[in-house]
Amino acid sequence: MPARFPNSPGSGPPHSRKTSLLPWLFVILIFPVPVLSALPQESEYHQFGGATLSVPNEYKLHNCTLIRSQLFHKQNTNSVPVTQVAESACESDIEVTLPDVHETLQHFDLVIEVNKGERWEHLDTIPISAFPRDMFKSFREWAKDHKLMVADSEGKLEAFLKEQEIPFTSAFGFEPPSPRAIMKVGKREYVFNEIETPFPKIWIKDKQVIFELRFLDQLSTNPLAQKELLQVLKQDID
Repeated sequence: MPARFPNSPGSGPPHSRKTSLLPWLFVILIFPVPVLSALPQESEYHQFGGATLSVPNEYKLHNCTLIRSQLFHKQNTNSVPVTQVAESACESDIEVTLPDVHETLQHFDLVIEVNKGERWEHLDTIPISAFPRDMFKSFREWAKDHKLMVADSEGKLEAFLKEQEIPFTSAFGFEPPSPRAIMKVGKREYVFNEIETPFPKIWIKDKQVIFELRFLDQLSTNPLAQKELLQVLKQDID
């Protein structure tokens, strides 16, 4: 593993990250005290461990002969290289494969440099957050010892639970109106309305958690959505 190449100041502009808001704006906690909290953004730089990430080359480069990149794991005050230095053409997108991540969220930096004929110059440093693929391990173990009830009009929630190997019992004896899904966790119901509203939100009440946004479509692929759901679930499974 080569040593980290110099991170010298570069003349290139910072990378233009393609981000979009998750399809919700805020969470209103109704019990016990109303609180307003902004939710994190969805970004291509939030990924599951083991994923291959392609960084669009949107740099305006002059006199470029070559680009090189390397991934570093951020550990307290140090950064440890976890990939070999990779070289690419000046006009090509930059690809990097993240290492597998277990148990906890890990933070990385993708360092990019450009060669302009005589020396290498720092071009960009892109922070990347990598999430464990099995974030629902604790919920899976809880469901093995408790009766998890699900009523799902379109099967999206059931498909996710099957994908995560989380045991559940289908339906409460009725089918909710489409596209709604309901999950009974302990004494509380999780109601996924799967609708678009002017102010997407999650209402956390005493006996219900109500999702007023499109949530289930992205749950399998978006680590931020999984993290958000787990943060609420912990109140009922711990």
